[in-house]
Amino acid sequence: MVSTPARAAPDEASAEAHFRAGRAALARGDHAEACARFTESQRLDPAPGTLLNLGECKQRLGLFASAWEHYSAAAALLGGDPRKELAKQKLMEIEPQMSRLTLVLAPGAPRGSTVVRDGAPLVEAALGVAARLDRGEHHIVVSAPGHAPRTFTLDLPTAESRTLLVEPGPSTVVQSKSPLRTVGVIVGAAGLAGLGVGIAAGVLTIQRKSAVDAHCIEQRCDAEGLRAASQGRTWSTVSTVAFAAGLAGLGAGVVMVVVGGPVAKPSAAMSASLGLDRAEIGLAGRF
Repeated sequence: MVSTPARAAPDEASAEAHFRAGRAALARGDHAEACARFTESQRLDPAPGTLLNLGECKQRLGLFASAWEHYSAAAALLGGDPRKELAKQKLMEIEPQMSRLTLVLAPGAPRGSTVVRDGAPLVEAALGVAARLDRGEHHIVVSAPGHAPRTFTLDLPTAESRTLLVEPGPSTVVQSKSPLRTVGVIVGAAGLAGLGVGIAAGVLTIQRKSAVDAHCIEQRCDAEGLRAASQGRTWSTVSTVAFAAGLAGLGAGVVMVVVGGPVAKPSAAMSASLGLDRAEIGLAGRF
């Protein structure tokens, strides 16, 4: 039989001490100290009255979304307790003051995109839905496979609703040449070289023809004319063959480059309170 770890027993005495210290801090207007005391009291020994006081100090700090969460939790626990009506009134009071943020993935965002808001991952169903948030700075990080993460920072004012279109950063996939594409480049370069040879041989053929014209009269040539005629035939053959081979190589190279195309591979490297008269009655006790 597998045993489960025992939960720590509530420390009622310490919880009560922190609760009373929180009430004193709340009375003198030290709301940050009050929130810290109530939070510790709730940790040591959870109680609906402590939740009500947590909501009160958060509300006085202007953190209306946090206050709403505490009041809602208290209302759920109070059942038929008269203080439940106080929690409901508080919820209605802060409703118009809350800030809301709707996060929407941009059209065409990569498959598998994930969104993390203030360190908490969001499920897909949470996207496109207005979320209650405290005023102040919020950080949204959007990630996707094969993409760099992108961080959005937003300063959300009180009582304002905003919609933010988000998407991950640029692709971290680099383009590399396929073997066929590489061969195509080599063959194409050789074809261009062949065309160059053909042009050069053509120029030499023309030069040899000029020499033949100068040293041959009525098909009678001197030694220089005969040598020019022989060289001319040779260069003419070279020019023809080089042109044909160059054109063929260039054409084949272009086809290989187009068919081979780029191949993607992952890169190595792949941010107000109620008056104390009535509120005191509902907030004075932890339970």
